[in-house]
Amino acid sequence: MDRLDDIYKVRLNEGYKLYEVDHMTLDDLDHLNQIFAEKEQYIDEAFPFLF
Repeated sequence: MDRLDDIYKVRLNEGYKLYEVDHMTLDDLDHLNQIFAEKEQYIDEAFPFLF
């Protein structure tokens, strides 16, 4: 239940309206988490043609 509260708080802080968050599916939430997850990428992976 605490996790659900956190999801609502984060989405509302991102500018979503309560109605929009209520109608999100688990797939929507998973997709948003993937988008906003911090990704670590090394320069040789980002620009392999330089090395």
